[in-house]
Amino acid sequence: MNKMEELFEKWEQEIASDHFVKDGIISNKHWEVSSKKILFILKETNNYKGNIAKLIEISVRKKTRLWARPTFHNVGRWAYGLLHYNGEKPSYKLAHKNRKDSLLSCSFINLKKN
Repeated sequence: MNKMEELFEKWEQEIASDHFVKDGIISNKHWEVSSKKILFILKETNNYKGNIAKLIEISVRKKTRLWARPTFHNVGRWAYGLLHYNGEKPSYKLAHKNRKDSLLSCSFINLKKN
């Protein structure tokens, strides 16, 4: 168990709730090699119960309910734009095409944990 998982375990035990949402780096492999470190701060998980970071990682390769709403489509396009900005903004078409994979290089914090 890494330090982040240990922190989440302790935090979860301290909160009296029926669920606790874990977040953080989506893919350590992609995060480590990314030249830009992007952290998105989100308000809530819309009642999702579980590890949102793992859900996002799975959702990049597989269609899940995460894609039923526009939030992560938008965030993925923003991530692509931020990761690939070099003085000129990338095209919407290119950002849209690569929105899911771009999320792998990011991290997320949800302000509402339960």
